[in-house]
Amino acid sequence: MVAMRISSVHDVDGRPVVRVCGDVDLLTAPELAGHLWRLIADGNQLIEVDLAGTTFMSCRGIAVLVAAIQFAALRGQVVRVVKPSRRARQVFALGGVGRLLEPA
Repeated sequence: MVAMRISSVHDVDGRPVVRVCGDVDLLTAPELAGHLWRLIADGNQLIEVDLAGTTFMSCRGIAVLVAAIQFAALRGQVVRVVKPSRRARQVFALGGVGRLLEPA
């Protein structure tokens, strides 16, 4: 198991991009949630979550992303999942939420 880490939160063209590496599971999903909630609370209109370095995504990780997307939408903001790794893409498809991903 490779513990998830937020490798960086970059400001790219005026928007935060959260780069996630490693496994997103029951133990690590709360860290991701914390970063996303903070960015939403700060009023960022567009937040991107880059999953290119994700090696595993559990249903808990998907739940965090779905909740962030829905919460942001209620506030007129957008959380966009981009560059999902092959494994993350497979889990999103199996979970029936593949539509949340940006086109490859």
